Amino acid sequence: MPDPELPIWRRREAALAALVSALVVLPCWWQPLVQAGDFSSHVYNAWLAKEIEADRLPGLWLTSQRTNVLFDLLLGELTGLLGWRLGENAAASVLVLVFVWGAFALASAMSGRRAWPVLPSIAMLAYGWVFHVGFANFYLALGLCLWALALAWRGDIRQLALAVALLALAATAHLLPVTWAVSAAVYATAARALEARGRIVLGAAAIISIFVARLLLMTRFPTLWALEQAFGLTGTDQVWVYSAKYFVVSFFLLLFWTLLLLRRVEAEGGRPVLLGIPFQVYMLTAAVVVLIPTRVDLPQYEHALVYISHRMSLAAAVALVVCLAGARPSKWQLAGLTTLAALFFSFQFVDARALNELENRMTEAVRKLPPRQRVISALCDDSSRIDPLVHMVDRVCAGRCFSYANYEASTTQFRVRAQAGNGVVVTDYGDSWSMQRGDYEVRSSDLPLFEISFCAENSQELCVRELEAGRKTGRTCGQVTPAWW
Repeated sequence: MPDPELPIWRRREAALAALVSALVVLPCWWQPLVQAGDFSSHVYNAWLAKEIEADRLPGLWLTSQRTNVLFDLLLGELTGLLGWRLGENAAASVLVLVFVWGAFALASAMSGRRAWPVLPSIAMLAYGWVFHVGFANFYLALGLCLWALALAWRGDIRQLALAVALLALAATAHLLPVTWAVSAAVYATAARALEARGRIVLGAAAIISIFVARLLLMTRFPTLWALEQAFGLTGTDQVWVYSAKYFVVSFFLLLFWTLLLLRRVEAEGGRPVLLGIPFQVYMLTAAVVVLIPTRVDLPQYEHALVYISHRMSLAAAVALVVCLAGARPSKWQLAGLTTLAALFFSFQFVDARALNELENRMTEAVRKLPPRQRVISALCDDSSRIDPLVHMVDRVCAGRCFSYANYEASTTQFRVRAQAGNGVVVTDYGDSWSMQRGDYEVRSSDLPLFEISFCAENSQELCVRELEAGRKTGRTCGQVTPAWW
C-alpha cells in the first residue's frame, strides 16, 4: 500500500518509476531466453563454475579476480536462488535497471529537472550494441559509474562517500568505465570553478591529455586504430544492433538529438550550452571514442582489450543525452522519439523471437548426442552488424555438453581457468578463435568432437556431424534475424 505520509506528487512519481521499470525490463522477459551475444558465455561459465565447485571437472579451477567478475558473481547468485531460466532473466533485468536509472539520475542531476523527456533515448541505449554484444561486466560497471557521477554532482559529503563506494564496486566489474567516470568527475570539478575562457583552456588541455594517452598506448603496446571509430562519435551507432533496419533507427535518432540540441541552443544561447559541463564531458568522451585505439594488447592477458571505441560510444551517447536533458522538447519531438523507440523495440521483439527459435532447435540437436560431449558451432549470421550466433552454443551446452571453443578460460581474463588437455575447453585462444572462424584443424586429442552447422547456406535446418582428426572445422552462414518484420 502507498505510504499515506508521502506527498501525492511523490507517490505519483514512485508509481511512474515502477511502471517505467516494468516496461524497460520487458525485453528481458518477452522471450524465454535473453539473446545478447556473450551473455550466453557468461551463463555457460556460471554453470562451469558450479561444476568446478562440486569437483566434477578436473583440470579446471576458479581463480580470484579483482575485476571482470561482478556480473558473474551476480549471475551465479541469482541462478542459484531462482534457477537457471529465471536467474538469467533476472540478472539481465538488474543490468538494465542499473543502467537506465543511473543514466536518468545523472541526466536529472546535471539538468536540474526530472529527465523524463530523454527516457525513450535512454531505453534504446540500454538495449543497444554493448548490451547485445553481451559485455555484461562493462555494462554493469558503466551503470554503477553513472549513479556515482549523479551522486558526486550534488556534492554532499555522504553522497560523495557513496559515489566512491559505487566506483569501487564498479571496478570489480570493469575498469574502463571507472577510469572514464573518475576523469569526468575531475574535469567537472575543475570546470565548475572556471569562467568561459578558463573552460576553453581546460578543454584544450584535456584534449591534449587524450592525445598523450593515445601516443603512450600506441608506443608501449600493440594496438589497432581505425578511422571508422568516428562512426561512434555521437553514440547513435549503439542502436544499430543487427540487420540494416536498425540503421534507420540510428539515423532518425541522430536527427531528433540534433533538433533537441538546436532547440536548447536557441533557448539558452550557443555559448552557455557548448561551454556547459555536460556538453564538454560529451565532447571529451567523443574524443576518446575517435582517438584512443580500439584494441590494446595487454601483456598480462592472452587476449587483447578490444572494441574500446564501441564500448565508449555508449558513454558518449549517455553524456550527450545528459546534455539534451536540459532542452525542452516540443510535443511532436517527444511523440517522434517515443514512436522511434516503439519501432526499435518492435525490431528487438521480432529478432529475439527468431533467435530463440534457432536456439531451441540447437538444444534439440544437442539432446540427441550422448551427454557431456565436446561440441562446437559453425553457425554465423553475416547479415548482421553483431553476429548473434557466435556464442549461442555456449548456453545450449550448459548442463548438457561442453562448449569446447568457449573463449573465457583461454583469455585468462575471467575466473574460470583450465589446464591443457582438460577435455572440456581449449586453453589456447588461437584455437578457440580458429574454431569460431571455421578453419581449425582437428587433432586426435580433441576427439570425440561434434559440430553444429546449417545443413546448407542460407538454410534454417541444423545438422550435427562428428569431426575427424586432420579435417578442418567449417562455417555456415544464414540470415536468422529478419530484414524487417
